[in-house]
Amino acid sequence: MPTASIAKTKSVRKGVSKRVRKPASGYKLVRDPVTGLTITQGPARAPKVSSEQIKNLLANFP
Repeated sequence: MPTASIAKTKSVRKGVSKRVRKPASGYKLVRDPVTGLTITQGPARAPKVSSEQIKNLLANFP
């Protein structure tokens, strides 16, 4: 009785990184306890943005 030979093959694994990186910025979406709206919260080391800076940015917005 002939026996069937089964060739065993090694699985090929490629060196692909599947690591998911978090954004380095540290900003996250949180709910404002007063209004209940979703806002962005920056890291403690982030510089403060003044309303004058926001006005200047929005003045140049198309």
